[in-house]
Parts: sequence; C-alpha cells; structure tokens
Amino acid sequence: MPSEEQVRARIETLTAAIEQQKQVLKDLEEQRCAAQSELNTIIAPIARLPVEISTDILLQSLPTPGTWAAVTELERVCRQWRAIVLCTPIFWTSINDEGIPPPAFPDILATWLERGQELPVSLVLQDADLSMFTYKAAGIQEYAFRVRNLELRGVGDQELRAIAFDFPVLSSLTLAETNCSPKVLLEVLHGAPNLANLNVLEGCSLSWDPHPVPMTHLNIQSLRCEGADTLDLDYLTLPSLRLLSISQCDEFGMNDLRRFLTRSNPPLRFLHMGVQAVDKVEWIVPSLKLVPGLLDFEVQLCGSPVTFFDLFRNDHDLLPELRSIVLDARDHHVLPSGYQGMMDFLYHRRELLRSLRMLIPKKEEAFFLANADVREFQERGMHIHIGTEDRNFVPDL
Repeated sequence: MPSEEQVRARIETLTAAIEQQKQVLKDLEEQRCAAQSELNTIIAPIARLPVEISTDILLQSLPTPGTWAAVTELERVCRQWRAIVLCTPIFWTSINDEGIPPPAFPDILATWLERGQELPVSLVLQDADLSMFTYKAAGIQEYAFRVRNLELRGVGDQELRAIAFDFPVLSSLTLAETNCSPKVLLEVLHGAPNLANLNVLEGCSLSWDPHPVPMTHLNIQSLRCEGADTLDLDYLTLPSLRLLSISQCDEFGMNDLRRFLTRSNPPLRFLHMGVQAVDKVEWIVPSLKLVPGLLDFEVQLCGSPVTFFDLFRNDHDLLPELRSIVLDARDHHVLPSGYQGMMDFLYHRRELLRSLRMLIPKKEEAFFLANADVREFQERGMHIHIGTEDRNFVPDL
C-alpha cells in the first residue's frame, strides 16, 4: 500500500500534467483563432482593403446624419471595424437622437463629440416633452459652438427657447412638424449670425403674430418653405438670399412676396414657386421684375401653362438673364395656344436659355408632337425635356 507522501506526490504530478495540457489547449485555441483570421483575410476581400477605403465604405453605409444605434452597431461587427470607427473622428460628428433615452443624452453626446475631436457637428433632435427636452438642451449647451447643422422635429416654443443658445458656426437650420411662434424662431436666428440655409418643412405651423418684430439676417442665402402655413416673410429681410423655394404661393400671398423682395433686394438666382390658384399666375410678374438676375426658375402650376407663357409674350424683358426654366403642368391639358406660347418663349430666349423642362401628362404626347417642333432650339444646344418625369416626348436629333 502506497504511503501518504507517495499519493500526494502522484496528485501533484497529475495536477501539473493537467495544467500543462490546459496551456497546450489554450495555445491551440489561439493558433486556431489566428489561422481563422488569416483565412478570413484570404476569403474576405473587404478585410484586405486599405484602411482608408474601408473607412469610406463604412461612412457611406451610415444614414445621414448617423443614428446613435447605427454607429454603435458598426463597432460590434468585428475588431477591425471597431478600431476604424473609434479612431476616425468623422464617425462622431453627426448624431440623430432617435433611440437615445433623454436622461442619457448629455453623457452620450459628450462621449460622441469627444471622439469627434474638434470637428463641426450635425444634430437631429426629435420630439420630446419639455421635461425630457431639457436633458437634450443641457447636453447641447456646452457644444453649441461646434454645431454646424441642426434639425428640429416636432418641437414647440418652449423647446426652441430651451436651445436658443449662441450658435456661432451654425450654417443650416431645418424645422419639421414644428409649431412655434415667429418671435421664438427669430430668437434662434439671432443666435446664429452665420446661418446660410433655413428650411421650414411640411407640417410646420408658425402662429400668426399681429405685431411682428422684423429681423434682418445678413447671411441667409437659401430659404425653403414647404406647406401652407410655414413662414410669414413679413418677419424677415434677407439681403443675401440667392435661393428661394415656396411650395404654395397661393397661401403665401403674392403681395407678401413682392414686399419681401422689395425690402430685401436680394441677388436671387434660383426661385421655385408653387402657384396653385389659376387666377394668380399673373400676380407673379411684379415679383419677377424685382429679381432681374434670376437664372433658374421652377413653377408648379394648378392650371394650364397657356397663361404662364402669356406673361412672357407680353413682356420679353421679363427675367432677361434666365438660363433654365422648369414648368410642372403634369395634371393639365395644354391647348395649341399653350404650345404656341412656348415656341414664342423659346424663340425670344434662344440666345441665353440653356434648358426647358415642361412636365405634361402622358396622354399629351401625340398632341404635343402635332403642335410643336423644337428641333431648331435643340440644334442650338438647348436641352429640352417635354413629357413625364421619366420620359421625354421630344424626338432625338
């Protein structure tokens, strides 16, 4: 029978052998992982791409602006992607707060923007009640000096006031589904002296104010208003405006537009108008005479384009610098007089006009071909599209 010492010695020997086998197994596991990584590199082309190309692919795969969840998901795919995401500041310069619990927003934003280093920031803030929105405002205040693009969705006066900070580099402000007063909106604009683009989208409603306090903003170059109740131009003077888009001019008021252009005297180059009342087409003329340097003109008509072309037939000096015109009459029949007016328009504008795009119903194709021949203008190098959105009825030369 073995002694106690002999049994203890055998146990120690077995324990040492077990530990040795564990180390051998661990080494084999590591070697297998290394071999698997090597195999992945061989069979997966993306793993062999230069870091710069992989980074660009990942950036292109993100929504704009990137949501918090989207970027964090990229981190979890593999170690290579995580390394790329964490060491590339541009991944952390654009954030949509969708899915972020409001109380956690300040800390997440701080971490996010720290990784973005000193680059400018783009933010999208979603609807939240005031008590929750204050968390977002608290997070933004410290970094307002870096915000270049800001989009607000579903906010009201109180939320706008909560973020009426100084935004010295803010270049673009977008409001969507927002219900606020012009007074509060102007407070935000006062804090953004370098704002260049203001977008007031469909679903916004600005409360009417009988005593507006006008504001002159010296830097806004682009103003887009969508919907019937978006923005009252009587509140604003924009002397640097180069692009103006108003989707519903009948609701907007042609007189308001004329007063705005008279007051601002902007170097306007692009104008988009939605004229939905047939009897108001001729009301455009006083406004157009105030922007003689206009280069691009888009009009969405409620009625036939006959009346529209008559505006230019009666005044050949209207918009003398015009280079491109888009006429959306896709829901209306064009009479022969309409095509005659179009031909007259093209003839008198043939020296400078480079492009005409007129959208008409599909059923109009044969009628158009029977009443208009635009080959002369095509031969001069003018681009002409007359037809549906995706089909040009104009024959090729």
